[in-house]
Amino acid sequence: MSPDSTILLPELAEFADKKLCSIHWWSLDELPEPYVRFVTGSRMILFLVKNSPQQGNDKLVLNNKTWRPVVQYGGFKVSIVWIENGEAYAYRQTFNPGPSRLEHVGTAISMKARIAAYVTILTDLEAAITETNPVRAAQTLKAFLEGGFHAGARTSLDAIGNMGERSLPTLRRLLSDVTLRHLHDEIIATMARAGESTVAPDLLKIVNEELDFWAKQAPDLTVGWWNADPANQRKLRREHYSKLLEALRQLQVIGCNEECRNVVTNTLELWKTTPALQDISDGQMAKTCVALLEKVSSDRAD
Repeated sequence: MSPDSTILLPELAEFADKKLCSIHWWSLDELPEPYVRFVTGSRMILFLVKNSPQQGNDKLVLNNKTWRPVVQYGGFKVSIVWIENGEAYAYRQTFNPGPSRLEHVGTAISMKARIAAYVTILTDLEAAITETNPVRAAQTLKAFLEGGFHAGARTSLDAIGNMGERSLPTLRRLLSDVTLRHLHDEIIATMARAGESTVAPDLLKIVNEELDFWAKQAPDLTVGWWNADPANQRKLRREHYSKLLEALRQLQVIGCNEECRNVVTNTLELWKTTPALQDISDGQMAKTCVALLEKVSSDRAD
């Protein structure tokens, strides 16, 4: 699409409501230049996704069915950056749970620089996909994370998974990277999708390692640890919990032989005998273990 193309987006009419254009400030009563209290809409950056390819001349007028907000939840409100006096404003959720408010998010220059950085990485990801090169795609994943583009990192991970079994060595390396621990559950799901039954040994190894981790943690756990301080310990435990849960879930999907019965049984026993583990997420870990053991028994009977 050329720069002078016209896009019709009637959804933007809702921003004629001044309440939606009011900027949220925490404390200042008198705002100095260049800050404003309301956005005018005179200059906006829209992040859109094209629904389907279009053909026509360079000045083709596209209707609103052609384009949708890049963000799945929140619609156009959270897919727009307003520029006023060289400053950028956007809706964001500062606290979760909490409302989404129109807030100052930096300068227009910094916004432009971040967009340029994102496009640079995305271009390299597209090249990696064309080459079916999981190593290069993994490099873009890390570049996205370094830039704070977490959604982009997940796009890279999804692309790696689409490369099938040839991506497994790369995914194993990502799974061994402790700096990516917050993504380990998603990497596990991607491995299972890419390798299916061939990664059962990988998943069983993960369950064994995580069972050892939780057996060592259990004596020091107290009820409510999921939200307890210190934050670094809470984060570590949450990440290990998600990693174990995902490995069990994927074993249930791809199938698990008799070899994993003992380790899953031991995991279930640990959860049943540790009060601090029982109350997490309505006992989903124990339920997952039970479901997996039932599947093993069912598969054996068949």
